[in-house]
Amino acid sequence: MKCTNKLLPILIVCIMASVLFGCSKAETKMPFSDFQKEDTDTGVTFSKSDGIITGFSADVATFKDDYSDGFHLDNAAAGMLVDVNNNKILFAQNAFELRAPASLTKLMTAYIALKRCNMNETVVIGTEAVNLADPTATRLGLSVGDKMTMDQALNLCLIPSANDVAKAIACHISGNEEEFVKLMNEEAQALGATSTTFTDSCGLGSETHLTTAYDLYLIFSEALKDQRLMDIIQKKEYQTTYKDRNDADVSVTVRSTNLYFRGDVQMPDSITVMGGKTGTTTEAGNCLMLLARDKFANPYIALILGADNRDLLYKQMTDLLIQITN
Repeated sequence: MKCTNKLLPILIVCIMASVLFGCSKAETKMPFSDFQKEDTDTGVTFSKSDGIITGFSADVATFKDDYSDGFHLDNAAAGMLVDVNNNKILFAQNAFELRAPASLTKLMTAYIALKRCNMNETVVIGTEAVNLADPTATRLGLSVGDKMTMDQALNLCLIPSANDVAKAIACHISGNEEEFVKLMNEEAQALGATSTTFTDSCGLGSETHLTTAYDLYLIFSEALKDQRLMDIIQKKEYQTTYKDRNDADVSVTVRSTNLYFRGDVQMPDSITVMGGKTGTTTEAGNCLMLLARDKFANPYIALILGADNRDLLYKQMTDLLIQITN
């Protein structure tokens, strides 16, 4: 009996510990339970996934309402400015409104290619890539049977924003663009871009090809984690030689569509534009997504969707970038 009496308290302690640790383990399965804080100045809540939401970008700013402190984008549908190091929203206007993204779509196409492909594998151009429905769409001028590496394709997709190359990448990965679009939407959901619906790989789009400024921020943030994307979007010019169907050389030289890189628009003092993506369609207006840094090399993401014209777009983007130094 003495032995039994001594063991009883030990058994009770073990049972209580088991219950307590079991509850603790259950709590950690709740999304964002491992990190959460609120910026009292802006009302923005910053959250970090504990890995339970598979694929969701871990270190991003999350918020419910737009944030503006005496700054406004006139005649622009949407815009954001984010301090990347601190995951802090410096500016947000209409960030959750559904908008056409134009060629900013190609950032998702590139993200998937970088995630799934070897950069040395060969992309063979098929009929679907060549036959663009919009005759005015920007294109490299590919022919059926042309061949290039995936690395060449990504540079030619992003730097001059060639729509035929974007479609070629899509068909190479999924067999056709329709199947690739399913993959795009799956990846968007995994990244937390839950308001996004893609209908093509390049952004020529339909009435249902829609996203938000915030979703594009999530996609761009994740894509920037790959140094290969960083290397591409920082290029002002790109020269390469690919093969036609008869294995003859085809040499091309393309320039960035970014007017800061072309020298047509001056960067703000103390701000360096590192790279980004442009986009323009009738439905989307003029769009621009940038990675910039301040004089201390701190990174920022800046985005404007739906400016009425290109001159206004770059004026507003310059004004937005100036907010970094304010």
